[in-house]
Amino acid sequence: MISVCMATYNGEKYIEQQLESILSQLGKSDEVIISDDASTDNTLSVIRSFDDDRITLYHLHQDKHKLNKHLRISSNFENALQKAKGDYIFLSDQDDIWAANKVAEMMKFLPSYALVVSNLVYMEDNLPDLSRKPVLKKSPYHNFLITQPQYYGCCMAFQRTVLDKALPFPKKLPSHDGWIGMVAETTGKVKFIEQPLVCYRIHDRNVSGKNKSDNPLCYKFTYRIRMYFNLLKRMNKYNKMNKNTWTK
Repeated sequence: MISVCMATYNGEKYIEQQLESILSQLGKSDEVIISDDASTDNTLSVIRSFDDDRITLYHLHQDKHKLNKHLRISSNFENALQKAKGDYIFLSDQDDIWAANKVAEMMKFLPSYALVVSNLVYMEDNLPDLSRKPVLKKSPYHNFLITQPQYYGCCMAFQRTVLDKALPFPKKLPSHDGWIGMVAETTGKVKFIEQPLVCYRIHDRNVSGKNKSDNPLCYKFTYRIRMYFNLLKRMNKYNKMNKNTWTK
């Protein structure tokens, strides 16, 4: 069973295209779990208009004044992931478009790899923008402490075992996809697919997807140290509570 987990907030403009590109690739027993962070536009109406039993909509109400954009998004994705029942989990943004063969290509590798991540192409005005360099070049796996990690949730799918170890998210987690990627790397094998399987839409409401982060260097270093600390803490807790070890 496949679970596609999506976080939404005021995504009425593009979400219909995205859901159409996803649902056409899923089987009858698969599911799309959507967590909405109190949208004020027609996002919910668009979702309900599909009238598809595979879609389940949940509502997340959080104090937006106490959380920045990245923390709110991580919390919204966590809410969706907590409801997922599938053996294989796909992450989805609300405004992209999946390639017609995305699920099939990633499922070729998911039974053997803890996490699979594809490349992507940028899209503007509903057309791929081939003038922009691909986000992922050869491999997304780098020294997380030193260089910019290239984990993009919209490109990722992973096994249930990764999800079980990644939840619950550490407090004040600014990068849910980076966290899941780190858990996957320490859990088992990872696979990078060079073929672009996602059209990443560029528009004025994008939170991520820039080639370079504008966060201060001190923030980047502190946040990565905190991620490593949380990972070691989670590994130690898991090994104490379970007979099975953290890795396969």
